[in-house]
Amino acid sequence: MTPEELNTIIPVLEAPVYQKLSEALFEIFQLSRQTDRNPAQILDIQIGLSHYIRELEGKKSEFKRQGDHIRATIARRLALLAKQIADSIAWRLFEFDRTVVQRLSEHPQTGHLDQTVLADLDCARRIVENEDAIVLVNDLTTTLRYGDLTIFSGDQYSFKETKYGKASKRSKRSKRQRKQLAEIMSFLTTGIRFEGDSRTLIFNSNIQADAYHNKLDEIIRTAKNRGYAQDYLSECLAVQIIYTRHSGVAVPTWKPFSNTEFVWSISNLDNFTSPTPRVVPYANFPLSERDCFDLLIGNLIIIATLNFECLKGKYSEFGLNFNFPQPSDDELNAILTAPIATRKKLMAKHGFTVDDGKTLFTVLAEYFARITLEFLTENTLIEGDRELITLMGRENLQIPSRTILYTGYKHEKEIWK
Repeated sequence: MTPEELNTIIPVLEAPVYQKLSEALFEIFQLSRQTDRNPAQILDIQIGLSHYIRELEGKKSEFKRQGDHIRATIARRLALLAKQIADSIAWRLFEFDRTVVQRLSEHPQTGHLDQTVLADLDCARRIVENEDAIVLVNDLTTTLRYGDLTIFSGDQYSFKETKYGKASKRSKRSKRQRKQLAEIMSFLTTGIRFEGDSRTLIFNSNIQADAYHNKLDEIIRTAKNRGYAQDYLSECLAVQIIYTRHSGVAVPTWKPFSNTEFVWSISNLDNFTSPTPRVVPYANFPLSERDCFDLLIGNLIIIATLNFECLKGKYSEFGLNFNFPQPSDDELNAILTAPIATRKKLMAKHGFTVDDGKTLFTVLAEYFARITLEFLTENTLIEGDRELITLMGRENLQIPSRTILYTGYKHEKEIWK
């Protein structure tokens, strides 16, 4: 997080209007965690979220015209939080199958909500009433980016287009979208897709995923009592937690792994107004409703620091080699000085590699958000990676550079209950 970003974030968190409007979301947030797959309740939650988001987006445009950057950021941030509540419902309905969520989130994000969302909600209501199916309006999420509605009936899901005007069913755009949806459904069913000389693969590990959520809960309790707490979740992962509503809140001075060169620190505020559709939302964490909501809105700030040199040693214990990206000095300088959007594209060219001496695959830095933002254990990732490499070796399956790989865990939903 840069000083410039902090200069924007701190005034937003301290603004009384931010606290007031974020708390207005709490009741909807609570309902979202208690729906138990009830179609009517899930629809009502989305209606409430749509009113909230549309009003904020109108205010955001007004504040931008007035040159009021802080209030425009507040509106943008709050609209994103509302969408993250809808995202949390989507993750639950997909039973935390991150390979599905990864694929469905890879599409240009929708922009400003317009009147069509009301028509989508009307269409969703008719489906709920006539079919007793669960319907998500995709524009209210940051995760679901294909089709207009996602429909869950029994253990099956499907997508529906409801476009109007230029995007009507007879338009070229609509035909193209229907073709894309058919291709995605085929890919999610088969787990493999070829396009020219590239291919896309899905792999779900059979291991039982594990997380540090219980220990995280203990540190949050301390932070809420004292204003600040710090501890190691493992020998590779440290956390610092600030409770901003405490009178004794303190700025952390602890520098975990200070003698280690390859470390990565990230907080729950780093993507302050940007969606993170591949990351399980804080609304899904197995913590108290109040703690989850405080993480969501920023009353609780978590800074997680991952020691990559320690992680390399962990991979070695499982018989795997873990190697860091090695950009040249010029490439590294280009990454550090580029705008954030360009920086992500440049970083995507430099991945971490995992191999057993014979078989190798590459992952990008965002892969380790499973540890630093979701708090899965290091062993969960490493055991899943070893299972993948074992399968690749047994099947003589090589992963060429032009391969997109989606990985997840078949038994992950248990850690989010």
